[in-house]
Amino acid sequence: MRIVALYSHLNGEEYLLVHRKELWEEVQEVINDVDASKLKTKVSKERRTEGKVLYSPKAMNEAFRNEFRTKGWSEHRKPFGLLSMRIYYAEYILFLLKSRSN
Repeated sequence: MRIVALYSHLNGEEYLLVHRKELWEEVQEVINDVDASKLKTKVSKERRTEGKVLYSPKAMNEAFRNEFRTKGWSEHRKPFGLLSMRIYYAEYILFLLKSRSN
């Protein structure tokens, strides 16, 4: 694969270029190492493009996951949402109450 356009979410690209250039270079290597021609495996079922062979999102995700793993990367997720915010606020309120009682 190749990079044809960039969107830098929260200036992530700029941060990597300035502070972690080696990570940005590794990401570029992974992108270059993914063979896009092997990822056209999904056959469209949509009316306008029925039968057309498209890039498979699942195959693409798996290809990137495998390439990153070969470089020693692993996936880390931190849950965030309404439930985690409620738990955080509940813990925070308990902390405040305990600190006031001391």
